[in-house]
Amino acid sequence: MRPQGHPRPLWVALGLALIFGFYLFQVTTNGLLVQLDHHVQQALNDLRVPSLFPVFHAFSWLGGFSITLGVCLIASLWLGGRRQWEPIPGLWLTFLGTLISFTTIKWLIGRARPEPLAGIVENSASFPSGSTALAAALYGFLAFILCQYRPNQRIVWVALAFCLAALVAISRLYLSVHYLSDVVAAIALGGFWCCVGIILTQHRTGRS
Repeated sequence: MRPQGHPRPLWVALGLALIFGFYLFQVTTNGLLVQLDHHVQQALNDLRVPSLFPVFHAFSWLGGFSITLGVCLIASLWLGGRRQWEPIPGLWLTFLGTLISFTTIKWLIGRARPEPLAGIVENSASFPSGSTALAAALYGFLAFILCQYRPNQRIVWVALAFCLAALVAISRLYLSVHYLSDVVAAIALGGFWCCVGIILTQHRTGRS
């Protein structure tokens, strides 16, 4: 597998880390973005249709722990079967780094979730959205891998990864289990770990 040209991930990672830090500061200091969160929640209350909840539940599962873990295992087996070992450590670093990060931050911040909807139970804290972070990190890294095999389809893979992460983020908002700042910060966090995984993979393949 030959790495193809793409923006240098170190600078992207630094930018995403700054974005996440900004949202973290806003949430911990009850800043203006927290007020925006509540306005968005009120607006969404007028748009939610209970009959669509199962559809958004399905979208939400795309970022769930079981699904993303399964995708990691399948991707590792596929890469191993092709004797392409270099991306596997980056893949798992992306997944585990995201998982450990958002779990730790949830525990430290302890932000309460929005008012729950009927039949939806979430026991963990709200900030950041773990499902969104995992979706952004994992599907972003998989798009990076697929771009190496099908560089002429790069736009397709990147767009697909973006759509999957966006669907998970929107579903978490629609189901009223997260605030807007939770999912935006989660995309930044997941994107950061995706870049870290890419950096490791580039290092292992000898490309700076």
